[in-house]
This record gives sequence, structure tokens and C-alpha cells, in this order.
Amino acid sequence: MKFTLISPLFLSLTQACLVYQAFQNAGTRDLSATLVDNGQKVCWFDGSGPDAGGAYRFTCIAANFAAIVYDNGARVTYANPWGNFEFRASIGGHGGTIEYYAYEYGCTLRQIYLWYN
Repeated sequence: MKFTLISPLFLSLTQACLVYQAFQNAGTRDLSATLVDNGQKVCWFDGSGPDAGGAYRFTCIAANFAAIVYDNGARVTYANPWGNFEFRASIGGHGGTIEYYAYEYGCTLRQIYLWYN
């Protein structure tokens, strides 16, 4: 019986988990944010903004990864070599800090737990 490496690779790509967390100063609109793809930090932003078009443009690990966030941190667009994604973040926070968070595309409770611990 032959086995191929395609099957494990396929499973790892189709069971994606995107974790987005951001903190925003309500007064200045400064944003500190991270995007994690399958347990790897792939994009981040820590600065002021948004730009003139209303976007926060993230720094990412490679040229074929990109993340842009709109709506003051609530709408996330993300691209990696395997696809394009768009999702909305939940909003929380207290005092002068707004928190945005999202767990998208098949995240398990274990993956979320490992990210925060």
C-alpha cells in the first residue's frame, strides 16, 4: 500500500485557524494588533492610523502574506499563499481601550487556549 505526503499537507491547509486580536486607544485610534495563522504569528501592526483610506496596513512575515484592517479594527482582510479571507471581529474592552478579537475558519478550543497561554 502506498501513502503520499499530499494527504497530511491537505489536512493542514484545510483546517486553518485564524486568530486576530487588537487593542485600540479610543482617543487616538492607535492600534496594536496581531494575526496568527495555524499557530504562527504572520502579521502585526503597532502604530497610529488609519491611513487616508481608512486602513491599517499590517507588516507580515513574507511578501505573499498581507493583512489590512478597516472599520477602526473591526473588519479584517487577509491573504496567504493558499487563499484570501475576510471576517469581522467582535468588539469589547473597557475604559479608553477597545479590544477586537476573532477566531475564524475552524479554530478549536485547544488552538485558542494554546495561543493565549
